This record gives sequence, C-alpha cells and structure tokens, in this order.
Amino acid sequence: MKSILRMAAALGVGGFLAAGPASAQDKISLQLPWILNVQHSHYVIARDKGFYAEAGLDVEIRPGGVQINPNPLVATGQATFGMNDAPNLINSRAQGMPLVAVSACWQKHPGGLYALKEKGIKEPKDLVGKTLAYDIGGPWTLVQAMLAKAGVNVADINLVNASGNEILMNGTVDARTGFVINGPVALKLAGKETTTLRAADYGVPAYADVIFTTEATVKDNPDLIRRFIAANIRGLEYAYAHPDEAVAAVLAANPTLKPEAEKIQFSLQGELIFTEKAKAEGPCRIAGDNLAETYEIMKTYGGLQAEVDTSVMFTNDFLPK
Repeated sequence: MKSILRMAAALGVGGFLAAGPASAQDKISLQLPWILNVQHSHYVIARDKGFYAEAGLDVEIRPGGVQINPNPLVATGQATFGMNDAPNLINSRAQGMPLVAVSACWQKHPGGLYALKEKGIKEPKDLVGKTLAYDIGGPWTLVQAMLAKAGVNVADINLVNASGNEILMNGTVDARTGFVINGPVALKLAGKETTTLRAADYGVPAYADVIFTTEATVKDNPDLIRRFIAANIRGLEYAYAHPDEAVAAVLAANPTLKPEAEKIQFSLQGELIFTEKAKAEGPCRIAGDNLAETYEIMKTYGGLQAEVDTSVMFTNDFLPK
C-alpha cells in the first residue's frame, strides 16, 4: 500500500482540481454494474467530500446487481453515466448502443483465475491436466487469451462450467476463473491461502472501471462530462491517499459489506489503477491500441462477430490536462 500511496503522490494528490461550481447544481446519475463496494470508493468520496458539489453536480450513485446492466440504461437516457469494463462496452457498441468511454481508471482488469495454494498452480502451464471451472463471460474470455499467450492449449485442461468457491474448497476443481481481487479474499478470510493468475500480467489488455455516456451527451454537454471526470479523479486521489477513510465511507454507504474483506480488496486495487503508464501520463487515460486489442480478443475467444470501430468509442478530451 505504501508504494501505491507514493504513486498517488507522484500523480499529485489534489492536483486535478474540478472546475468551479456551476450556477446551479446539475442533477446527474451514475449507474454501477454491481453492488456498491470499495471498487467504487472514489465516487463515494467525491460525493461525501463535496467534490461533486464544488463542480456544480448533484450525483446520484445507483448500485447495480445481477439483473442490472448500466449500458442500456445509459443508452436509453435512464442514467447519465454508467460504469462497466471495456469488454462489456465493446459488446454494447456491437449491439448498436451509441456509448462512448470518457475515462478508464482501472488500467488493468482484475479478471483471471485462482486456486488453493496447495494445488501448486503458479503459472499457466501448471493448469495442464488440472480441472478449471469457468463462467461464460469476461474473465473466461481474458483467461483464454492469457493461456494462448502463455503457450498453453486449452484442450490440455479439464474444463467445467461452474461457479462458486465451494467447488475449490471441496476439491471438485483445481482452479476457477473470476476476479482475483475478491474471490481469493473470501477464501483468505475462511483460512485458505490461494495463488492467483491475472490475465493482465500476461499481456492481456482490458480496462475496467470505464466511465461512459452517450454520443449525444458528448456532443451536447461536454462541460458536464469534464466536471464529472475531474471530480472523480479528485475522489480517486483522495481515496488512495486516505485508505482507511475511503473504506469507512463505503461501509457507511453500504453497511451489508464485510469490513475486513473490503479493507483487503481495497489494498489490492491500487496497483490496477496507479500503473507506471498512469504515473507517466496521468490516471484514467484510454489508449486506442488497448481497446483495439481487447476487441480482437473478444472476437477470437468471446464469440463476438459484429464489427466494431473501437477508434470512435472513446475520448480522452474530458480528462484534466
């Protein structure tokens, strides 16, 4: 965590100031893809510390869930902004939704796989002859790309379409796909040590925590987007400079969460955000070649068939200079 805080300091905590408040508060909404947790801490901090208000914004942070997809809600005007990962956004563009990414603070995706330490799975080749549980969706697509980059043939792995940590605990499978910042945390709190393989560490690109809106909003209300993104980045910098306060703010906003699990997850998130590239160029920037490669991965391993021009589905114009 100390190294993460040093990187946050290098980026200049508080250095990205939101624009001055507008003459009146603009009421907007941010639709999350999942329940509110520490993954969304910077939005909670931006709200609670008044960064949104100083930017002239009244922001409703809407929790998500299994039956809630931010993408069509934003596309149909039911939410101003949404948050999702890049693969989900590309899928929506393939379906004709006019969505545009305006920031991507998680430069690395948390998707990958994990196993109990006793299984000895330390690198992709260790999966040969083992049983891997997968869920259809983002992490599985990224894991397939990871295996290919590592020279591992999927045919040499026993695959089971299943989910849940119980199948690891009872020995039904040797490893499972998922987000390596939360699944292994639950096992750790149950007294089980794990090993994790993150697709991003094997050269598989995919942004997470992507903030997006519609093409119409980009065209008609650029100042609104600029103020929102600036306040978000203030929240991001503050949260990682004050981790205990950030976790406490999220727990206050969602008391159903488990404090110890959220604290551990928060400590794992920073390296996904404050990468060397983010340190050099500033946080939350989107690279066109990154999105283009994610698209190719989705066509190769995710079953995506529609053509998508990734060059028109993002902009860095609203990030603070």
